Amino acid sequence: MQPALSGGAERPHRLRPALSLTRITKSFGERKVLDEAAFTVRWGEVHALLGENGAGKSTIMNVATGVYAADAGEVAVDEQEIAIRGPADAARAGIGMVHQHFRLVNCFSVAENILLAAGNLVPGVTNLRSAAKAVEAKGREVGLTVRANARIDDLSVAERQRVEILKVLILGARIVILDEPTAVLTDDEARSLLVFVRRLAQAGCAVVLITHKLREVLDHSDRVTVMRQGRTVLADAQTVGLDAGELARQMVGDRVARVTPVTAAPGADRLTLRNLTVPRRDGTLGIEGVSLTLRAGEILGIAGVGGNGQQQLADGLIGLDRVTAGEALIGTDDITHLSVAQRRARGLRIIPPTASPVAWWAT
Repeated sequence: MQPALSGGAERPHRLRPALSLTRITKSFGERKVLDEAAFTVRWGEVHALLGENGAGKSTIMNVATGVYAADAGEVAVDEQEIAIRGPADAARAGIGMVHQHFRLVNCFSVAENILLAAGNLVPGVTNLRSAAKAVEAKGREVGLTVRANARIDDLSVAERQRVEILKVLILGARIVILDEPTAVLTDDEARSLLVFVRRLAQAGCAVVLITHKLREVLDHSDRVTVMRQGRTVLADAQTVGLDAGELARQMVGDRVARVTPVTAAPGADRLTLRNLTVPRRDGTLGIEGVSLTLRAGEILGIAGVGGNGQQQLADGLIGLDRVTAGEALIGTDDITHLSVAQRRARGLRIIPPTASPVAWWAT
């Protein structure tokens, strides 16, 4: 099923500018993070916004969505200059952004989060029942299913991202900005999302794909803009005809990245799990009988489709969820039933999956 425009709006003319940002300048204190930057996305296209970390990609889109106020410059929607004083103004203009770090209340249900975001912006979404119906209807319309009554902290990262996408669509977004959307997804989840992004553009929306992944740009965008150090260095170029080498040069300028191969030399056991079992908070089984060993000097990868126990493994390991069987050790120290603070004191840390793929360090 292909996504349709919100509210039954007529499909805009392809290739007509949907969102244009011109001469955008923004400083935080004495640091200028945007220097007369420019960006344009058209209706019916996927436009990649490419650049290194810190290049200004997210910042210029935060200006478009009213999170930041520009010091100078103009924002136009449908070739009409508009004033965006905050996120509500952006939502009313049909601009929605799915941020890299999800903006959801974890102890709320999906429907509660939608109701909270809707405020007075969405006619007919005035209570939990109508919010749940909106989630179900929009999910069927665009092909993104999620349980309206599910708590956010019981959902996988991929499912939380679906909630964020549904949220901006329910709020009426026709210009959809996705900030590093594949950074927290498995390869299969990323491929599915990028297929959805293409369908969204084919339905007439304008889609901005913020990324630093060259292959995503070449395979899934119609046009590309490259930013470097707060400036637009390649503006509104057709992706066809570009190659990874040229994009990389635009991103980093004359700098040449040199990578020195590192050979792993694993040492003593730092983290050991033996037959670990952790239930979900609703009582269903999260993980069962998981065993692994992480040694000093190595990186251990854990792969799997979202929702298959990764969160329960992380929460059980850090001490947020109760371990009902098995044991966990740091070195030879049994931490199975220790508190979060006690585990932290022994050197265990976690980066939550909404910020980065699940990773642990035991020092």
